[in-house]
Amino acid sequence: MLPAAIAGPIPFRNALLAGLLSGIAAAILGTLTLLIMQALTGDRFTELTPVSITAISLLTNLLGGIAYYLLARFTARPPLFFAILALVLATLDTLMVAANPLHPGFATVATPLHYVVALVAIILIPRLVGRPVARRCSAIGQPTAAASFAARASFKSSDFVSMIGVMKAMKSSIFIAPSCSSERRRTETAPPSMSRSPATSM
Repeated sequence: MLPAAIAGPIPFRNALLAGLLSGIAAAILGTLTLLIMQALTGDRFTELTPVSITAISLLTNLLGGIAYYLLARFTARPPLFFAILALVLATLDTLMVAANPLHPGFATVATPLHYVVALVAIILIPRLVGRPVARRCSAIGQPTAAASFAARASFKSSDFVSMIGVMKAMKSSIFIAPSCSSERRRTETAPPSMSRSPATSM
């Protein structure tokens, strides 16, 4: 199930921090997975060690944090697209290793590691980046679509697989959030107050 998140821009430092923390978690789980696979298969490879898994986990998750930052900036559903991207890359990496294994049995041990790192990133990075930055009105007085969407669309994890959730978010974005220009027009065209002071009325 996809984690809850709101579309819109996020601080770049949040994305890097989320990638770093996710990388640490992926390194721990990846090392545990390696130990389990070694115990099950009896195979040990010099290319697969806790140090190499930690380095790869940190690097891939930092890149994942940057990728999520870009997806949050330019797409409406970054968790969904991020999950697709991570799974596609993990699958491609697995297919490459299976097609050209460094050693017999290498792919059997390496394949679970690819998906552990990918799944940790999918689960943690969208949760750790925090809420998007609220955007103010632009110079011409119109809020951006991302700002309106981020301000009013509150997705739950199940909403990403439900058209009802998407329709509710679109309705809130379109019909609830007024534009800055409309607010300004209402302020400028408001009739002057009809109240008069007691001295004037007499």
